[in-house]
Amino acid sequence: EGHLGVTALCGMAFLAGGHLPDRGEHREVVCRAQDFLLRHALENGLLTSAGTRMYSHAFATLFLAELHGMGDDERVKATLERAVNLIVDCQNQHGGWRYNPFDRETDLSVTVCQLQALRAARNIGIRVPPETIDRAVAYVQRSRVERGYTAGLFYYKIYGRGAYEKDAEYAINAAGLTALSSAGIHDEARNAPVLDFLERSYPRLARGYSTHFYYWYGNYYAAQAFYQEGGTRLRGFFGRLSRDLLAAQEPDGRWRNSVGPGDEMATAVACLLLQMPKQYLPIFQR
Repeated sequence: EGHLGVTALCGMAFLAGGHLPDRGEHREVVCRAQDFLLRHALENGLLTSAGTRMYSHAFATLFLAELHGMGDDERVKATLERAVNLIVDCQNQHGGWRYNPFDRETDLSVTVCQLQALRAARNIGIRVPPETIDRAVAYVQRSRVERGYTAGLFYYKIYGRGAYEKDAEYAINAAGLTALSSAGIHDEARNAPVLDFLERSYPRLARGYSTHFYYWYGNYYAAQAFYQEGGTRLRGFFGRLSRDLLAAQEPDGRWRNSVGPGDEMATAVACLLLQMPKQYLPIFQR
């Protein structure tokens, strides 16, 4: 979604390694990422650059929430509060979000991004109305498949054009489960079909889409879903994922993304995933 969302992901990759604006070997990089986002905050709260939309806004809000939780920069706090208020204000009639602010359509992918940003902000004391979370969670719960071969999985959309068509997408199911975890909802019985599906689907994704946006976006959420589960499922998934990531790293240190925002995004996500056990970021904490 353009430079803003990628900048936020790159910033989070450095935060995940313990680098902050005022300390750490790469503090200057984190400062530049922070300043870039602050410069691209509109008065209405939207964080945008070169036409980026709600995906990038959510990742940027998440990054600012992590920064504010680790420091006391008043500029970050003020920008974060406006960004959170925008998310709250543009929640639509279904309880979710779509690509643009105040969009009347809804999909699970964009909704998960907003929920994670709200969770991170709420965790550090930023006001988030409980009803906003409740309505979003209700939308996610309604997105579950109720019967048939894919029962327990999540639809990408349940309203409008394309509703009920995608019910076996790796990234969407990882995102759906992560959304509920972000809202504090943990139901082992209902989680099991999704985790089973992710375990079955990972090898095919890794073989056919290892440099595609699907792989990076999907595993950004799958890793969080398995981390919330813990135990043998987490050890099996993270062991396989980390081996694949280490084997795929290029000699110059980057990871490849041939379809999507580019190698910067892939490298940022890979670094986030490999640093997951450090638990510096709230999204990787139980």
